Amino acid sequence: MKYKNFLYAILLTAGSLLAGCEDHSGEINFPLEQADQIDSEAYDVYSLILDETFSSEKIVIVQETISHIRVTYDSDYFDYFRENFPDFDTTLVGNLNEVNDTSYFFEEKFYSTDNELIVVSPEELSHIFDSRDVNGNWQEFYRRYENAVGYIKFSRIGFNDDKNQAILETGYFYGGLGAEGSIIYLVKNGESWVIKDRVMTWVA
Repeated sequence: MKYKNFLYAILLTAGSLLAGCEDHSGEINFPLEQADQIDSEAYDVYSLILDETFSSEKIVIVQETISHIRVTYDSDYFDYFRENFPDFDTTLVGNLNEVNDTSYFFEEKFYSTDNELIVVSPEELSHIFDSRDVNGNWQEFYRRYENAVGYIKFSRIGFNDDKNQAILETGYFYGGLGAEGSIIYLVKNGESWVIKDRVMTWVA
């Protein structure tokens, strides 16, 4: 009798936990991961990029940062920035790679005047894109996030020591054959960040 009561308690607890992960429509909810400490200056840069890239849109931002970085001292991208921007601080490249040695998790600290911003956990994204049916996966994504423009991934930002130049990488995904990656270089004029250049690194 005690054994049956023990099993019943386990089943009841498991049912409660499962119910807590679903909303009333039966949709599974995915809580965000524990966020890492990223300073407010970085969120200012990310938010500027979102506002400069999209207008009056719903944007899904992946909580986990990109870890694969294409800007290195021996890359063509490094040569491009150094040749086209005489004031380009070359320490940006080393700092970019250093901060992206490991992935980080964002907080919901992005902001926008025109866009609706939604941060999603990597677990939720894996759940949506869990099959080889690419079109079906994207249909599921847009069912969950109706009217979204797709989702965007950010690397962490490489700042120079004076915190007046910055560089980062982004990935923008909006369909089975719709995606692109970019390097974005910014400088700070007074109190405001300005995008100096975007260089496309890949397209699908």
